[in-house]
Amino acid sequence: EAQPTRVRRARQVSAFFAAVVCLLAVGARAYLSDDRLKTMLEERGSEALGQKVSVENLELSLLGGFKLNAFSLGNPDTDSLAVRAKLIELGWAWQNQSTRHVGLQQLNIEGLEIFQKSHAQPAPEPSLEPAAEPREKPVPFVLPQIPLQQWPMLASLENFNIELKELNLQQGENKVNLKGVFVRG
Repeated sequence: EAQPTRVRRARQVSAFFAAVVCLLAVGARAYLSDDRLKTMLEERGSEALGQKVSVENLELSLLGGFKLNAFSLGNPDTDSLAVRAKLIELGWAWQNQSTRHVGLQQLNIEGLEIFQKSHAQPAPEPSLEPAAEPREKPVPFVLPQIPLQQWPMLASLENFNIELKELNLQQGENKVNLKGVFVRG
């Protein structure tokens, strides 16, 4: 008779912890509403990139992925780099994730427009004097430390669709315009 009581008690404890985890997940999701995440993305993205980031609508599913509708970075008329997209959608399956693997099911980018401008500067006259040693040594690129993340990390992507609506590159007098490319894989 002691065994069934232990099993029943273990089930009760497991059910309690499962309920607590579910309540925490629901509470975190309620706190991190789509509107709050959209505002955070716009503010922190603009701050980090030094250009205005805007998103018309953001939808997040912790188990399925996210969608950004009407995403834009910078202004094509005034900034050296600007990006716009009608839709950016990234889908994942939570069961494919681990500390060593990020498994993405889908990447979909629709209506992508990229604008890049740089003004050509005349090349400096070659000097016969030896070049001076750099004052500071270059800092090597270091991947950010992500809690519980182990490097090397593997990433996989099952399906992707990228619709490049327009690509405008300008460097001095040289211009490249590309319209209407669709890549699927």
